[in-house]
Amino acid sequence: MVKKHLVGYIGILGSMILASCAQEQEHTTDTSLTEVTGLVVSDTFPAPVVTYLSDFEPPTVIKAAAPIYDSLSTSFGEGIPDITRYTTLDGLPQSITYRVLQGSDGTMWFLSVENLSKFDGTSFTTYNRANGLLEDSYANEFLLDSQGKIWISNDGITVFDGRSFTTYTTDAEGNELGGVGSIIEDNAGSIWMGSAENGLFRYENNQITRFTTDDGLKSNQIEGLLVDKEGLLLITTSEGISQYDGTSITSYEAIPEQNEEVSNHLLFTDSKDNIWFHSHTESAKIGKYDGSDITFYTIKELDKDVNITDVIEDEQGYIWFSSSNGITYFDGSKFFHYSKANLGISNTSTVNSIAFDREGSLWAVVPREGVFKINRNLSFPEIPDGGTAFNVIPDPLGVIWIQTSKGFGQYLENRIAFYGHELLENENYSAIQNPVFDRNGLLWFTLIDKRIEGRKLVSFDGSHYTFYGPEQGLKLDLSSRIHGINNNTQLLITSGNSTIEFDGEKITRQDFLPDFILRAFLVDTKGNRWYGTGDEGLYKYDGEQFFKLSTKTGLVSNKINRLTEDPLGNIWVGIDYGNARITNTTLSSFDAQDGLANLVGVINPDTVNNVLWFGTISGLVSLDFDQLNDENPGFLQYNYLTGFSIGPISEPKPDIKGRVWGTAPNLFLFNYPALSDIPETTPYIKNIQINNQSVSWLSLSPSWAKTDSMATINEMGLKFKERLSGEQLEVQFDTFGELSFDSVPAPDFVPVNLNLPYTNNTISFEFASVSPTYGKSIRYQYRLEGYDDRWSPLSTKKEANFGNLPEGRYTFQLKALNTGGNWSEISYPFTVRAPWFRTWWAYVSYAILFSSAIFGFISWRTKRLKDEKILLEKEVTNRTSELNQSLENLKSTQAQLIQSEKMASLGELTAGIAHEIQNPLNFVNNFSDINRELVEEAIEELDKGAITETRSILKDLGENSAKITHHGKRADAIVKGMLEHSRANKSEKSLTNLNALADEFVRLSYHGLRAKDKSFNADFKLELDPDLPKVNVVASDIGRVILNLVNNAFYTVYEKAKSTPKPPEGGEGYKPEVSVKTTMTKSPSGDLGVQISVQDNGSGIPDSIKEKIFQPFFTTKPTGSGTGLGLSLSYDIVKAHGGELKVESPPAGEESLNATGTIFSIFLPIEPKKDKFL
Repeated sequence: MVKKHLVGYIGILGSMILASCAQEQEHTTDTSLTEVTGLVVSDTFPAPVVTYLSDFEPPTVIKAAAPIYDSLSTSFGEGIPDITRYTTLDGLPQSITYRVLQGSDGTMWFLSVENLSKFDGTSFTTYNRANGLLEDSYANEFLLDSQGKIWISNDGITVFDGRSFTTYTTDAEGNELGGVGSIIEDNAGSIWMGSAENGLFRYENNQITRFTTDDGLKSNQIEGLLVDKEGLLLITTSEGISQYDGTSITSYEAIPEQNEEVSNHLLFTDSKDNIWFHSHTESAKIGKYDGSDITFYTIKELDKDVNITDVIEDEQGYIWFSSSNGITYFDGSKFFHYSKANLGISNTSTVNSIAFDREGSLWAVVPREGVFKINRNLSFPEIPDGGTAFNVIPDPLGVIWIQTSKGFGQYLENRIAFYGHELLENENYSAIQNPVFDRNGLLWFTLIDKRIEGRKLVSFDGSHYTFYGPEQGLKLDLSSRIHGINNNTQLLITSGNSTIEFDGEKITRQDFLPDFILRAFLVDTKGNRWYGTGDEGLYKYDGEQFFKLSTKTGLVSNKINRLTEDPLGNIWVGIDYGNARITNTTLSSFDAQDGLANLVGVINPDTVNNVLWFGTISGLVSLDFDQLNDENPGFLQYNYLTGFSIGPISEPKPDIKGRVWGTAPNLFLFNYPALSDIPETTPYIKNIQINNQSVSWLSLSPSWAKTDSMATINEMGLKFKERLSGEQLEVQFDTFGELSFDSVPAPDFVPVNLNLPYTNNTISFEFASVSPTYGKSIRYQYRLEGYDDRWSPLSTKKEANFGNLPEGRYTFQLKALNTGGNWSEISYPFTVRAPWFRTWWAYVSYAILFSSAIFGFISWRTKRLKDEKILLEKEVTNRTSELNQSLENLKSTQAQLIQSEKMASLGELTAGIAHEIQNPLNFVNNFSDINRELVEEAIEELDKGAITETRSILKDLGENSAKITHHGKRADAIVKGMLEHSRANKSEKSLTNLNALADEFVRLSYHGLRAKDKSFNADFKLELDPDLPKVNVVASDIGRVILNLVNNAFYTVYEKAKSTPKPPEGGEGYKPEVSVKTTMTKSPSGDLGVQISVQDNGSGIPDSIKEKIFQPFFTTKPTGSGTGLGLSLSYDIVKAHGGELKVESPPAGEESLNATGTIFSIFLPIEPKKDKFL
């Protein structure tokens, strides 16, 4: 799993750390180092100290002792190849296996008693009696012909064409074939069979013909068959060699006739048309006949007592012999031998047959011990006397050196030279470690010097050792380690808590905190220095500043093991429990889930193969250079799980040929460049299961079972390992009888164009690839197109399951990535049918049924509608009459309600008028009573003769008469005004003084309420615009609106006054007040008009009922106190005049004792007139 963390651009590694380089000082551990990421106190890291070799004693130079040589049995010590053994525990049907060959598809086929099996690289597929192979037949030879058929020799001959087995025991004339011991195909495609006793047989045009001594054979006991470059069939018999030229059999004279002293057995015809044979004399020889001359080779491993069992040729033209003595090969100039001990087989066993796979591995069959795969791309180099290699050191010229307990071994062509043995024999020295070659070919290493309880640095030029120690200014403790050489040819060394850079003349030493444990050191191509510690994480020094990276900034551990720079400048970090890659902008972590386990060795760039090599605890791992910056790099593993006998690696080292050397823990040589020649590996589908059950596809069709019964038997054997009984076949047919497909091709019997019913819509695929050598390392991706377009992750998993697939067309796509990095892909289309109720014909049926149902329903509904129409017409007539009556009743009720509202308004108006007139009448009555009394007083004074007093009384009488006249006129004006309003036509508008109208109806409202309730008390205020123009309105209607609004305002303030507690003495209490204001204004649309505002300081109107107050019959007054039509009628009257009636009331919680309660605003537009207001 990749974990990515953004880091700083300059340092990548976290917060900047200022370092003092002025002078070296005493240091103490600062807690902030572990508590705060990236923060180190000033002067934690002192300046590096530079010294020169010339300032000290000259280094000690000692002449090296002569090397010790040990001989090698293989060229340059390439050693024994990697050998993998397969037995019954791995799926091989029998350990008694006789022959091996490569099939036409690349699989490896093995022949054993009563079994034929093939191996694709991961598993064995076995054919036996259950597949139709003859029972109790001794098979000892087989052949793959040019048509891909396999011919198996036994008591007759059995042919397997991939579908079924066919056995022949006699020829056309009834002659028994007997025990067939050899088979070959000639250039014309005819199959020849050599019988142990009954002569020679030819299969041609589906007919078998016999040849015997009567036809010219030297003997009927056939020992071997060959075809030479001319197409002649060469027949080795017990009495000599015969040849068949297409017409007759004659004696073969090219190789000397057999006699009592010479016995020749033809073995093989190679690609150069050489005939190889085994010549048995007192000392057996291998003979090669090139068409004119015979060359004999005497090989001790193939002497007269050795039985040569098989001969083949590889792609390089090497000739390989299997025998009772092991395996021997000839490279064109000399013979090499793998003994039975090398192969790991018992001394009494025989290698019975050999064959190469297309990936270059040699397969060997050893009866009773199994099958052996010999991978020549991986070998274990020879170390004399069973020594152990601790390290591999390729020098600049490509010569391989190894570090062993005997010193340094240099591989030569046929021997190994050991140097440094005298140092290990010296009692003052021990433990040679960390060898590395510089560019000049000097070998550098460290050596423990017991006298100084530390290490010395030593260089070796091939003849002399040069020692560098404390006397030369180079003090190394026992933990010292050489980490490599930088671009400036400086040795990079760590010693305790210090790093040392040494170029042979200058020593640069950098000290860290005393408790620092330095485990890795690197100088990159930019000159940055990287320091890996044992517990404190990773540090980088760019020449001016230090930067720190730890678990707090993304590392999985603070224990750093290795540091390497790749060709792109990335820094790779080997860490406990993981690995890290540091680029210019990111830190990425990789672990086993990504294919890269915890490192135990080094990380080495390989510029020959353009890969980065990792030595890990789980084996060897490579990464192509073109993936160095990928977010998800494709790490490739080479270990036991992927088919390579490579364990934990400490030091993988590529040589100049691109081969990788290492210790894992044994010394190994991996020929990595050969992997690029691995052919493309095509995956294939081995089996398909439906609803998690295997299917005998051929048995689902009775006609196939009759015409191809042997193929059906073979298929049953592959799928079920047995022949199915009749009852089992019935179950198969009942379960899968609705499956359909076009064909079932051999050899895997996977149906073509599979069509699944909806009830069998769970499908499983078992797949593999043909890669006998590297099958375990092949990784797969798959997806089901039509279901999920995403590819599965790369894995070695070889099965895919898809359940409950909906109907549709699908394509299973499979990709395989082999060890050579080659991709290949196949696809498998199939269909899932819809259930019958979702098929096209079902939908057509649904449409017909639906149409019929609709038609029937329409017919029924039409008749029903006609009947209902008649009933409806009657009902409509009755309902219409009832509705008319209801409408009349409603109109009457509405008129009554409106009349009631009018009467209510009229009552309030009448009360107001009565109260208004009552005042002047009271004055008239009062002054009339006074005047009557004054007249009586005047008469009395006149009788007394008091003229002066009389005059005074008469004066008062005149004044009172004037007041009576004034109040009488006032009453007259009130009556005239009301008469004027009553005479006005209700449906006609007239220019009306709205100020006068407002004043009049406010007063009428006030006096009307006073008349109804003597306790009523409220103030009112008029703010009338004196410049207000007359407006063309129906005065009585607008007056009724004003009266309604003012009445409501007085009602709400009076109710609030009654519910408001009296204030304390001296305090300000609630003062109910209603204000009426007129003003000129404009509507939101810009129309000029008059606005009449009625404002109170009552309790306001809640938001929840504001939208309801203009609705008819809505009222907040107690039952019987209002009809709920006042505001509704007022709203309609204003709208009828083209105006607007709006209400404003402050939100809840904003009112104070005497604050504004509610404002009703009447806007009336001014009709266009030719006056100053227009």
